[in-house]
Amino acid sequence: MTSEEFEQKPEGVSVVLADGNLATTESEVPSNAIIDAPLDKPKKLRLLSNLAHTAVLLLIAITAAMVAAVGLGILLFLKQGTKLNMNNLGEQPLFIVLFEIAIYFISLLIAWPLFSLWWKRGFLEGVYWNTSRIRSIWWKLMLMGGVLSISIELISNYLPVPRELPIDKFFKTPSTLWVVAIFGTFLAPFVEELFFRGFLLPSLANAWEWCAHKWFHAAPRTVDASGHPNWSRSAILFGTVLASIAFAMMHADQLDHAWAPLVALFVVSIVLSAVRLHFRSLAASVLVHSGYNGTLFLITFIATDGFRHLEKLKG
Repeated sequence: MTSEEFEQKPEGVSVVLADGNLATTESEVPSNAIIDAPLDKPKKLRLLSNLAHTAVLLLIAITAAMVAAVGLGILLFLKQGTKLNMNNLGEQPLFIVLFEIAIYFISLLIAWPLFSLWWKRGFLEGVYWNTSRIRSIWWKLMLMGGVLSISIELISNYLPVPRELPIDKFFKTPSTLWVVAIFGTFLAPFVEELFFRGFLLPSLANAWEWCAHKWFHAAPRTVDASGHPNWSRSAILFGTVLASIAFAMMHADQLDHAWAPLVALFVVSIVLSAVRLHFRSLAASVLVHSGYNGTLFLITFIATDGFRHLEKLKG
């Protein structure tokens, strides 16, 4: 599948003739005319991303996981030597967090330059970062994330959420919780939004449009002035629902596959996708996501007197 099949076609190119007159159609250009230079030549627009891009990013993440596992394993072996018990590492919360941080950083180090070269444009431009669209309302987006976080927490009190969840182990010691709070407020929202709203959602929407064009002869989609696709409602719905299911399932192990918290995360993902699509900006959903996570940790910080009395947390 190639995005070029859906590129916006230029309707014409204006040229200046040697005598100074302007010609806008081919019939107005004499056969012996010397064309000085083209005017307003449209830039070639590429619609990103497609499923191939998302597959490559997933492959990068898998590679990063293997590199991180080997690297951390070597560091721990050098530190502990023969006393190292590999079987217990998966049960240590701090190791798990550091492992995820390493995966995210390694993935970014590989993906950023690779996709910049592949797309022949800046990486953030390729994922429709579009800071200019939300520069004056960034604080409102973070506040929105906070309100969403509190709302989900209040609603969860009336849902059958298990008292003990695997994610609770990250809230057992202050040192681990500090690392989790910083990671969950700043790095995790960026990387997760990058994958789910920067790659997966657009690639699913683009795939829907491609199928609609090939199989049902739907009109090729257009792009706006910034090169962002104007997807159909069906493509948006398709991409949003599937990306949100994937987003919720990524956290399934941490939530013991309990349906209530997973449904809550699905709803959160729907909101994040709506924000990303409404503002046509990945930066917008990152800010909401960061505000959402940050509010959870702020509430915990206040409730436990600065992470010093974690016994106050339920469960």
